[in-house]
Amino acid sequence: MPGRIQNIDSYSAEDNSSGLDDSNVEELCSDDFPSYFVESNGRLFHSSRTCPYPLPVDTPEQQRLNALHNILFCLIGTHYVGPVPELLMSEPGRQKIVVDMCSGTGKWVMEMAALYPHVYFYGLDIVPIATRYPLPNVTFELHDVAERTRYQDGSIDLVHARSVSMTVRNYGEIIQEVKRILRPGGMFVSGEWGQHPSFHPSYNLDPASQTPSFSHFFQVLHRALTRRGIHSMAGNVHARLQSAGGFADITPQIHYLPIGPWSNDHVMQRIGKAFRTVLSRYMDSVRPIILDLGMNEDDLDNLYADARAEVASAQGLVAVYYSVHARRM
Repeated sequence: MPGRIQNIDSYSAEDNSSGLDDSNVEELCSDDFPSYFVESNGRLFHSSRTCPYPLPVDTPEQQRLNALHNILFCLIGTHYVGPVPELLMSEPGRQKIVVDMCSGTGKWVMEMAALYPHVYFYGLDIVPIATRYPLPNVTFELHDVAERTRYQDGSIDLVHARSVSMTVRNYGEIIQEVKRILRPGGMFVSGEWGQHPSFHPSYNLDPASQTPSFSHFFQVLHRALTRRGIHSMAGNVHARLQSAGGFADITPQIHYLPIGPWSNDHVMQRIGKAFRTVLSRYMDSVRPIILDLGMNEDDLDNLYADARAEVASAQGLVAVYYSVHARRM
């Protein structure tokens, strides 16, 4: 099979001089792919018995993730927050290394690797859905983000973790692993989407009264996720970094993304319209876990129809993206 998709079975303390443990690494063969997936209700999911990630990993979901990646780039203007270019600047005699946790389709890794060809990138995910034709400075590896990685203490320059809170029941485990593998002065970059309805602050509107069905959708989604032991970390990552210790220059930011083309800005109109489609696909992806609550399917159909009607007509409705970047002390 072309490309480098590797399987990490376990961790060994015998690290080599490059900062990696290669003792349990083997290339994934094409025949191995089906074992990482399971079909349920017409959708394809990961087959891991330990990872709590509840969303599908099939083609429609991959298309949604790729669209969301492009929208986020248009919103922020880069693939990161913080002084990443300075951090990844070439240094004679030292290989810069970036680890992307829960890399999904691998778009972030591939686009960053093209921008920084002198940097080596590792993309980690529970399923092999990234490209089989990575760039020369990219390796995708199969890994459960809740487990210890194969990287040596203090060996990584940048750890990127976007939309990973659904993959673990204890986000603190991710922070401790990031803390372990980052070199002094290395950077952690986090991004999480808020799981709640919001209006842009300039509108000063209450979602519960303005969009009651959309608000109810998030309430039942929250219950469904909580039942699985999954808790959104959006807006709380910076506090967890402060509590963990060992991090400096902790910088949280809040980004507002229009839902629908209501903005006066032409760029925001375009990405707001695109995000409304992404949001609708997200609602489809979480539908099975909401039904697991025992909710009547007809009632859920009505809730979805009403919520989508509110989203289509509400002015000022936004999605909230919480980013954080911090330095390892």
